[in-house]
Parts: sequence; structure tokens; C-alpha cells
Amino acid sequence: MVPATSATFDSNLAALRCVQPTIAAIIEATSIPDNICPAVGRDDSPTYLIKDQQAGPAWFGQSSMPRISSEAMLGVYQATGSSVVLPGVLTGYEIGVLASRIPSFCAIYVIEEDIVNLRLALELHDYVELLAQNRLLFFLRDDLPKALGRFVKENPGYEVPSQLFPAPQLSSAEMAALEGSLQDAAAVAREIQVHILGVLRQSLRNRASNLRSESPRVAVISNEASQWTFDHAQRVANALDFLGWSYEVCVPNTPALCHTVARLDAVNRASADFVLFLNCRSDELESALPTAMPRTSWYLPGSVIHDEGDSGEEACSITFASSLGQIRSNQTANDRDSSFRVCPVGASEAVCDRFDKRDPDVEKSFDIAVFAEVPSATPASCGVSLESHIRLWEEMNELVSNSIDRYSNAIAYDLLEDAQRRSGVKLEDPSIREHFVALLRFVIAPTVLARSTDRALVKQDVRYAVWGSNWPDADSERTVLKGPIPEGTALADILASVSVVLLSVPSEFGLQLALDSLAVGVPVLQRKPFGVMESAFPQLGELEPFLPVYSTMAEMCQQLHEILCGNEKASEYEENSREARKLVRSRHMTANRIQYMFDTLLKTRVAKNPELQLAKP
Repeated sequence: MVPATSATFDSNLAALRCVQPTIAAIIEATSIPDNICPAVGRDDSPTYLIKDQQAGPAWFGQSSMPRISSEAMLGVYQATGSSVVLPGVLTGYEIGVLASRIPSFCAIYVIEEDIVNLRLALELHDYVELLAQNRLLFFLRDDLPKALGRFVKENPGYEVPSQLFPAPQLSSAEMAALEGSLQDAAAVAREIQVHILGVLRQSLRNRASNLRSESPRVAVISNEASQWTFDHAQRVANALDFLGWSYEVCVPNTPALCHTVARLDAVNRASADFVLFLNCRSDELESALPTAMPRTSWYLPGSVIHDEGDSGEEACSITFASSLGQIRSNQTANDRDSSFRVCPVGASEAVCDRFDKRDPDVEKSFDIAVFAEVPSATPASCGVSLESHIRLWEEMNELVSNSIDRYSNAIAYDLLEDAQRRSGVKLEDPSIREHFVALLRFVIAPTVLARSTDRALVKQDVRYAVWGSNWPDADSERTVLKGPIPEGTALADILASVSVVLLSVPSEFGLQLALDSLAVGVPVLQRKPFGVMESAFPQLGELEPFLPVYSTMAEMCQQLHEILCGNEKASEYEENSREARKLVRSRHMTANRIQYMFDTLLKTRVAKNPELQLAKP
């Protein structure tokens, strides 16, 4: 008997129609043969049995334990940061497992030989979220070159996949045949993308320059696939909304926006007067952009500035960095200081807007919000596997724990020497010594500091919660771990529910949280940086009085008590918070940074080319 269509199938099909309507129609018209029956696998997972009068019954996807076998097959899979081809739908479980192993901006291309198998998988498994995220695509093997070509013509922002997963269900001959077919299909798809790029380039070259000094049209572009870049692109979009500027944003946060075509198309659709590249160079699109169009790169905290080189284009003669430290780290900065400007991050318009709309009478959930991004701090996670090196790691950890109140990065070398003496492990190779110093500074010390902070707070009569990655296991049931540090409206909700923000682990990323907190009037207390701050922020000097620091756990507890206790000292902090809020909102929002960058570029262009006229909108 043919199984009835499931609700799961209907939901999958509706989602698939939005992405691949052609194959959705083919699957919908495909019936399940009478010899295929629903079954339960030996691992209690739903599957199908395929009855064959000659060969006997066979399991769908060649596995009687589909859930267990898919986990085992993909257990050692190493993601490469690119989309993956799955040679067949297999048992259907592999898709979900593989999706959890690869970044969210990568797609799974399922190349199936039998359309019935696709129907069965869509009956069994809920793929709606993957389909809605453009992360799951289906193609039939015998139609692959034409089908992929049609798909890329309609969706040119996808990267053509280059990685084929070696499924054990296929023989080496079958895998070789599929690789050949995939190469042919990729060649067709790339030719289509090259043609589209040519059309877009021509469209942009034919555009007349129209530099607008009041409300430019902006394209916000990046080819860096990191959550920090994705989040900041949204901050920039919120700021552009606040400014009233029109814009298009293209960052590779979905498979559909990973190819150069997507980025150039965003510039074209924006009719851009100004292109802002986040954490990347402009040279990918340089040849396609009109000479007079201002464009620049803005490198966010923690990012390495890429040398733009001599592009010959005056329009990209300035690069903006978040700090002086980033500029100093660039190899060519000493020779080309005039090519760089410092433009630190700004507070979020979305956070302020959400915070201002809150109910001011809602009771606060916690006294303190602890924000701290902590690195994964196990020897294995840092590639430390030798028994002697693990022993050295343990000694370093103990030494930092014993000296956390006086720790700074300046004493890292001395601590490493002490750890070598105590462990009896001598690092002869200078490069290995430098590696362990880096581990001490950027992994062990932040983790020890997080643990020490937690232990100190547990002893205080305060309600606190922790947001951030890899927070060490808490020693007390009073510690509330809330998960990753959120962005936008979710961050505003947290700030509205606490009395003070504690930045307990020094990092460049903490500046963003500090500005967001000050912008809504929440006082900020931060741990003094481990070393002399190499990264200086000239524009933020006026905010220093509103960003108190501490060095020891005792100082931290004392200052928290002063902020929270409600006496005269607390009133001082409250007044400071009101002043800081006004100052940040008037001068240190993300919109202020965007306006500064555009004005700087525009003035530079006009100074070098007086014949360029600024057209008013």
C-alpha cells in the first residue's frame, strides 16, 4: 500500500517550492511504489523497507540503523568552510548531521539518482528550516549540468560547490562518475556567473557619478564570513536607517550571498554613491566600480588590516581601522600613515531604540550582567597533546591562578620560565616558546580571570548572570549562565533588566558592549587590560571618566558595592551614567562613524579633484 502523504512532506514541499519550484513539482508528481513500506529501524528511527521478490527486503539508504549510521559516517567530518555535495539523499538523516557540521553560510547540494528517494526523504525528515535558510538544494544526477546551470542563472549568488562527500554507499566507480558530472555542471554554472558579472560591470561603468553630500546611497559589502561581521553589518544598516540613507547590504551570511555576483549586484541595486567594505579589501570589485565612487574598508576590532596595495584608484585611498593598534600592525602603515584613519565602533541605534521603548517600571532581573567572551581553554582545543606540554600547561594555569590580581601580559614570559622550572619541561624552540606565551596571554589568563570573577561574585550578596562563550564551569549554583552575548534588541532587553554591566575579561570586543551600555545609561565596570593598551582610540578619550576600571577582585567587589548600594556614591554613578548617555548618543553612535567616514572620503576626493561637483539630492 502506498503510504499517505505526511504533514512533514507537505511542509517540506511548500518550503522547497520557494527555492527550487521545478524539482518540487517533479517530487510532488512522484508516487511511492507499492513495494516500499514504512518501517522502524533497529535504532528505533523511522525509515522504509524496500521489498524485492528476487533480492529480498532492503533498508532505505542501505542502513537498518539510519540515525546511528549517519552519525558514525559523519562523526569525523572536518568542515572546510565551503558548500558540500552529498552523493544521494542516502537515509535522509545524513543531511541534518552534515548541516550541523558545516557553517550556516554553506549549502548542501544533494545529487540524487532516483527521484523516489527524494520523495521518501521529504516524507521522513523535517528540512523546512534548512530550505528556508537556502542551505539545502536537490538535483537529479542525469540532469545535473542543465539543472545546476538553470539554478545558478536564477540564483547567481551561490558558490558552485567543490567538495564531494565520499559516502560509503557508493562504489569508487560511481563516485568517479559523479565527480565528472559535477565538474561539467560546475563549468556551466561558472560560465553563467562570469556572464552575469560582465553585465553588472557594464551597468556600473555606464552610471554617471553623483556624489551626494547629504543622503548618499550606500552599499555595505563584505566577503568575510564571520558572525562579528554579520552582526556589525546589521548595526550599520540600523544606523543608515537612522540617517535616512538608502542602502543595500550584502554579507555572506547565507549561501545565496557568497559569490562575487551577489556583492556586485548589491552595489548595482543600491545605485551606490558610496561603498563600505567591512573587514575586507575593495579589490575584488575594484575594476567594476566607477572611478569617482568613494569606497573604503572599515576594519572592526580583532581584524587584521589587509594591505590594499597600489590599486591606482584614488577613490579607495583611505582605510579606516577601529584602533591605532590595528594600523600599527599593518606592515605598510609606517610608510603610508596618511592612508589610514581611526574610526572606532559606535553604539547601536537598535539597542537605544528598543531600550527607550521599554516599560521603565519593570523590575530588574539581575543586579549585574557579566559579559565575557572566553576562549576554549583545554589543552586539546589548543592543539597541546604531548604529555610534557600538558604538564607545562597545568603549571602555567596554576601560576596564573595564584597571581591573577597582579597579572598582566608583561609578566607572561616570566611565568612561562617559572612553569618550565616547576614542570621540568624546557622549550628549546623559540617559536614553540612564543606559542606558549600566546596561549598564556590569550587563553589561560582570560579563563582563569573568568573563574576568579565568578568565585568573587559568589561571595557577594548580588544577583548576577553571565553572557558569553566558553565560560568555565561554575563552582556555585548561584551562577546563572545565559548563553552567547546577543545583539540588537535582545541586548537591549538585557541592559533594561540589570543595574550594572561588568566586562570581566579584557578584549577589543568589550568596547562595543561598553558603548551600548553607556548609550542607555547603564553603568559599566571593566577589568583593567592585561597589558598596556596597544590599541588607542583617540576619539574616545572623552569617555574615559565614564569607564572605571579595576585590577583586583577586591577592587571589583568594592566598586560594584558602591554602584549598587544606593548611597551617595551610587548617586554619583547615576549622575555619571546620565552624562555618559547624552555624550554617547550625540557623538559616539554607529551613525556618527558612518557620517565621519563618508565626509572624510568625500573631502579627500574633492580636494584631489576640484572639478568634481557635489550634487544635492
